[in-house]
Amino acid sequence: MFLLCTKKYATQIEGYHYAPVKDYEYWLRLTEICDIAYVPEELMDYRENAPTSISYDLHTNIIKHRWWRDRFNWDRQEARNRLNIPLETTIFLLIAEINNNTTRKLEELLNQTYHYYQLFILDLTQNFQTTLNTLKVNDSRIVIIPTEKFKSKLKVEITAVKTPFVIYIAEDTFPSTIYALEILVKSLKNATALNNSKLFPSYYSNNYPHLRKSETMKNWNYNELYPSEILKRFYQGGI
Repeated sequence: MFLLCTKKYATQIEGYHYAPVKDYEYWLRLTEICDIAYVPEELMDYRENAPTSISYDLHTNIIKHRWWRDRFNWDRQEARNRLNIPLETTIFLLIAEINNNTTRKLEELLNQTYHYYQLFILDLTQNFQTTLNTLKVNDSRIVIIPTEKFKSKLKVEITAVKTPFVIYIAEDTFPSTIYALEILVKSLKNATALNNSKLFPSYYSNNYPHLRKSETMKNWNYNELYPSEILKRFYQGGI
């Protein structure tokens, strides 16, 4: 892989920072002051998938992949902070017990292509941080909230949400595709833009995204992405 950059822009930013995503993080800072040219996909495919590439282990070894992912998301968050780009979505995930299914669902969430979210883990086990340490997961988007009373704690957290969108994900039924969150957010944004003041939850049915009119909302359903305003009104008795 080659990077051709004029000295004028290279001297305006510091050098490489964090392994194993130092190239990507360098590009992020570079694009804040100049444009970059398209890199042919063939080169990127080789970099990620060729057995002789240094990056190959980051996608085939789960521990190295978690290390790469944590660093990758940390760098993206730092870029958002520099550009004052706020997070869009708050995710709540209930952990009632620790098992392989719990780990699988967490991995699927952290591997989503959509990354503008904060993940609040409502931990009924009181010990999920130890599990994260064992798994070597140190994602900057995760906030663990130990609790014994899930429903009352969730209500408190919902009323304090500051992002435009919010979702409560159930471990066993949320789609496993890495594009799930990205598709839901795009569907909700498009619906809101087309219908002005009308707000819609978006959800999956038979692996396809759908929209639900807020006027028909009688309960808050898990695995549905809501405008935060709807849920706050719901808890306040306004729907």
